Amino acid sequence: MKGTMNLTEGPIAPTLLKLTLPIIATNFISTTYGLVDMIWVGKLGSDPVAAIGTASFFVNLAVALSTMITIGTGIKVAQSIGGGREEQAGVYIKNGFLMSIILSLLYMVIIFTFKKGLIGFFGLDNEHVETMAIQFLLISMIGIGFSIINTLFSTIINSLGNSKRPFKIFTIGFLINMLLDPLLIFGLGPIPALEVKGAAIATLIANIFVTILFVFEAKKTHLFAKNNPFKTKEMSEVITLGIPITIQRVTFTIISIIIAKIIVNWGPEAIAVQKVGIQIESISYMTIGGLQGAIAAFFGQNYGARKIGRIREGYHRALLLTMTFLRRLNIISVYFISQTTLFIIPD
Repeated sequence: MKGTMNLTEGPIAPTLLKLTLPIIATNFISTTYGLVDMIWVGKLGSDPVAAIGTASFFVNLAVALSTMITIGTGIKVAQSIGGGREEQAGVYIKNGFLMSIILSLLYMVIIFTFKKGLIGFFGLDNEHVETMAIQFLLISMIGIGFSIINTLFSTIINSLGNSKRPFKIFTIGFLINMLLDPLLIFGLGPIPALEVKGAAIATLIANIFVTILFVFEAKKTHLFAKNNPFKTKEMSEVITLGIPITIQRVTFTIISIIIAKIIVNWGPEAIAVQKVGIQIESISYMTIGGLQGAIAAFFGQNYGARKIGRIREGYHRALLLTMTFLRRLNIISVYFISQTTLFIIPD
């Protein structure tokens, strides 16, 4: 496959750093999609923020469930590339996309069927907020497949050792979302003010553009090799690897939903505040989570090449790198929180 970087050779620390920085930047950009929505929607008042906050829990749950596929696929692709088995990597890639599409469609059907009950679970006791939440949720579900596929594309390309390309593609998507948000939320000329629906549509359009760019990248690098059949054995291997982190992320999302259910007793404004807090908090752990993607790709290729000693040394270097990033990120996050919340929730 074109664009593959060999992670089984060369100095470990520079290799990890070169792979890590673009992934961290990509995760940061992906996380700030929602934050940009919050900043613009916040100008409409706390009710629209509460609506997006309520609906976003189910969007986050879909992303958490998708890690069952994306994580496992990334690991198996990296191992296959490291072992020189490109044809086998192609099988895992095709299986990953098939499972992602199936998961997206099933989740979409469930959300469309039980939308009122899911939003009603929070007991907002505010028909206007619930209506906006349902609108945002349904539009987001139309785009959830694109979002999951984009994450899978990024994970696979990172596993090949090329983390710069996903960063560039997601940056384009972020800029599109940032430009469309105020235009669709507040309207301009013949374009009506769509408010909460506008924020969802902006993200949907941005995700579609990102998917198109990834498809062009896949064709250019021959990511989809011909005559690679779908195999249930490979599918089960991917799911087995992805289940542990999926349980962790799904549990985290469910706990957030339960907390929101309790907080709603103080009204929609409280949900709005929680959503803003979660969005800002996620910048920290999602950004540092970029290290996980780099480490998974590095370990996967070296495991496939059976270079266990290099994996051990890489582990210690990665741990030191993580601690260094965390210290700096904590300082930045504290300053960021103190400055950002003022722009989201109006007085």
